[in-house]
Amino acid sequence: MSRRRTFARLIAQQGKIAEAIGDGKVIRRLNDMFAHILVDEVQNLAGFDIDVLELLLRSTIAMSLVGDIRQSTYRTSYATKNKKFCGRGFVLKAGAWQKAGLCEVTYMAQSRRCIQPICDVADLIFLDLPKAQSKNERQTVHDGVFVVRTIHIEKYRRQYRPQVLRLDRRFGTDLPAENFGMVKGLGFERVLIIPYGGITKWLRTGKVEHVAGSADEVYVGITRAYLSVAFIHDGDVAVPGISVFEPQAQE
Repeated sequence: MSRRRTFARLIAQQGKIAEAIGDGKVIRRLNDMFAHILVDEVQNLAGFDIDVLELLLRSTIAMSLVGDIRQSTYRTSYATKNKKFCGRGFVLKAGAWQKAGLCEVTYMAQSRRCIQPICDVADLIFLDLPKAQSKNERQTVHDGVFVVRTIHIEKYRRQYRPQVLRLDRRFGTDLPAENFGMVKGLGFERVLIIPYGGITKWLRTGKVEHVAGSADEVYVGITRAYLSVAFIHDGDVAVPGISVFEPQAQE
């Protein structure tokens, strides 16, 4: 285990120990320093970090927590502590806190980045979660979600200049590309995705279980785009909302 990961695992644990030893002095000190604490990316919290967050919620400090459980591509700790509350499991903990009167949970299923057709396809990755409503009303001659055949890749890239994305460096070494996890939080006008085996099977069959192992990363990749997403794919397409790019029809 690297020093960096060890530190990430232990820092929250040490905070909890300090709170116990200090008989609440840590929380009281924070209360003296801050009137309101904002916590972003809460879906990434793990291990003892979740316990520390609960200590803060039980304090008199005002708290605002924000996160997207569909974008859990990182963890603050890889300890087994609170493992079931990581990522999408965080809603279970949030629900328990709400029941205990520690917080109020509000779902905000809106996107100010992606147009509605992109939201609709991205929502297929997580069928059990609320559907997103787009607040992006921009329109161009090439909007939506497509597959691009291999023979049309260069033409597509010249015409639309998409940001090329991939799961990781094992895939798509022939094109300059960024990994899904590295562009989290960023936005691009257009995105071209280099598939891996799971995405290819999903496109061909429409069965989302093929991307279950990297669902968060795939969701992040799709939702980086404002106006269009394209997958490099030569087979059949069974996913609703995805059409085949035809060069003549787009010119």
